[in-house]
Amino acid sequence: MKSRISFCDSTVLKKNLTRFAPAWVLYGVFWLLLLVIMLDSNGSGKWFAYSMAESLTFTAVFNFCYAFLCTQLLFGDLYNSRMCNAQHAMPLRRETWFFTHVISGLIFSFGPNVLVMLLSSVFMENAFVVAPLWLLIVTLQFLFFFGVAVFSAYCVGNRFAMGLVYLIINFLSMILFWLLDNLYVPQLYGIRIDETPFTWFCPVFYMVSEPTVDLSFSEFNQLTAIFLEAGFWYTLLCAGIGLVFMALALLLYRKRNLESAGDFMAIRAFNPVFLLLYCLCVGTVCYLFFSLSIGEENLFFLLVGLIIGWFTGRMLLERTIRVFRLKSFLGCGALLLVFFCSLLLTRLDPIGITRWIPEANAIKGVHITTGGSRYDYYTNGTNYLSDPADIDAVLTLHHYGTTHRDANVNGKADVSITIRYELKTGIVATRYYSVDTDTVEATVLENLMSRSNVVLGTELTDGASIAESLVMIRTPQDKILTGAEMEGLLDAILLDCAEGNLAQDWAFHADENSLWLTLEWKTDKAYTHYREVRVYPSSVHTYAYLLEHGLIGAEDYK
Repeated sequence: MKSRISFCDSTVLKKNLTRFAPAWVLYGVFWLLLLVIMLDSNGSGKWFAYSMAESLTFTAVFNFCYAFLCTQLLFGDLYNSRMCNAQHAMPLRRETWFFTHVISGLIFSFGPNVLVMLLSSVFMENAFVVAPLWLLIVTLQFLFFFGVAVFSAYCVGNRFAMGLVYLIINFLSMILFWLLDNLYVPQLYGIRIDETPFTWFCPVFYMVSEPTVDLSFSEFNQLTAIFLEAGFWYTLLCAGIGLVFMALALLLYRKRNLESAGDFMAIRAFNPVFLLLYCLCVGTVCYLFFSLSIGEENLFFLLVGLIIGWFTGRMLLERTIRVFRLKSFLGCGALLLVFFCSLLLTRLDPIGITRWIPEANAIKGVHITTGGSRYDYYTNGTNYLSDPADIDAVLTLHHYGTTHRDANVNGKADVSITIRYELKTGIVATRYYSVDTDTVEATVLENLMSRSNVVLGTELTDGASIAESLVMIRTPQDKILTGAEMEGLLDAILLDCAEGNLAQDWAFHADENSLWLTLEWKTDKAYTHYREVRVYPSSVHTYAYLLEHGLIGAEDYK
């Protein structure tokens, strides 16, 4: 019989909508119940709009699960040999089946969400435009997860395999980050990796953690502006990637053998890829499970997990428990050998990553912070050093860090430092070390971190110059200094900064009690800037000034 040429078959589409009606009806009921809860708790259009905007974080998790459910329902016929053969004996092209099921899945999400949008826009009053924006973002989220789920569905031959592949694709980047951060990076002293690039490849994590929209209201509860945050553009990009996954799924479907229904992987070329990724995931899960259960981290748990992952993976692929053959043991041994040799090679560091120290003339500037400083977030601000003498001092600390790896484990007090180089070539390199506080290098570090521009966040010459921009200083006994009466205290602070007595990291003052000064600054913006300064008895000039002028009680800070 000649195949019918069409983009979508209306009969199959109607059958999908009626056959799986409980799924999308319950999805819509769930959102309607949430609407009732938000209306009952907020009561105003402004706060209802805020609630709808904030709900976009957990909708990513919900769409992750709902897309998986929709795919399992719509494409489940591929996993039953009888149903698969009967379906493809009908006069419909594969493209027609594919697009009909895809359109059905999109309707499962878009239909109930349109109803939610229409109802919510009524209660948002003047902020009703938030409702269609919510619909757009939720649809984009679903489009990505549905695309990944459809791709997973055509890679495999049974439902369980589809779930595993779907989970691996979505969370593989975080598994890799954990492996690198907990196994490889500790072998490279002074090196850390940033998890941010890995979160980019884990949309569930990124969509939950990053806001998508920010609403601005006037004092009359009128919506004045809607700002699209990074999360929105990321979600838009993910939706495009979801379409790419759907296109790849269609290509796989065209090449798919109907006899693969019931197999674990429908595309045999994916078998080694799945086995490797599955082993890594099972090994990681076992390592975490046993480490948390026993309270001790041990590579033996990872070894056991990799072995379990290898043989269970082969059982799944071969659909038999008879996998304990010489060939399987050789493959498992090769995998373990490569894995642990890579760990050993990382520890030996043949290319000298941990021994690298830049040349002073190659450094444009360097930013240094300490672990206990309250102002480490000034990554490009007051802690930035470019003077050759300062760079030489930082290189001294770097050399100490590379040659004293026992710091932080020798029982002595220590301070952790982060050194971030900006090289003239444009490369940025960061290193992390610990410095024992009873060393000459610690004194060098304390002098750097006690500078007035680091402690106060601005370049100063005398107390009078900074008093002009300060609104007030609040002392521990809630006494407030303003105007000229702040100058004497500021001069004392500057003396301690010059003598290296006011580093804000508590590691330099382990046995001392601290007190707090709160400085309030004038700004050209709508908000006021506050900065808190810790003062210790070793900050002799500031401490003496506070005592002499009755701003603190001697009995309170011994």
